[in-house]
Amino acid sequence: MDKFKQLESFVSVSTRGSLTAAAVSEGVAPAIMGRRLDALEARLGVKLLIRTTRRITLTHEGSAFLEDCQRVLADVASGRLVAVLEAFAAPPNGIYAVVPQRKHLPLRVRLWIDFLKHHYGRPGYWQA
Repeated sequence: MDKFKQLESFVSVSTRGSLTAAAVSEGVAPAIMGRRLDALEARLGVKLLIRTTRRITLTHEGSAFLEDCQRVLADVASGRLVAVLEAFAAPPNGIYAVVPQRKHLPLRVRLWIDFLKHHYGRPGYWQA
């Protein structure tokens, strides 16, 4: 499921106050809106909306998240976010170290790393 669509659905439901009204505006079934909200809440690990048969209420976390989502969606709509991402994706400058994963290091190097971590990685060892 598209994560961006989940954010759009959350904002739509929150501003309209109804799953049905948000679903009609997006041209989908209310059940799909509910699934998107459930997936978003599951992915974030926090309850954003309190849903009853009569109304939808934002939780404290939901209202804070709504402000962030509205700002991100406005930035995407105006093209500002794209400019920021393009600037961030510019060619890197400086020195970069490429280190192989631990499983690809020879046994002797892995044992040396473990030795150094064990003997010199204690808290307070490097402090004067």
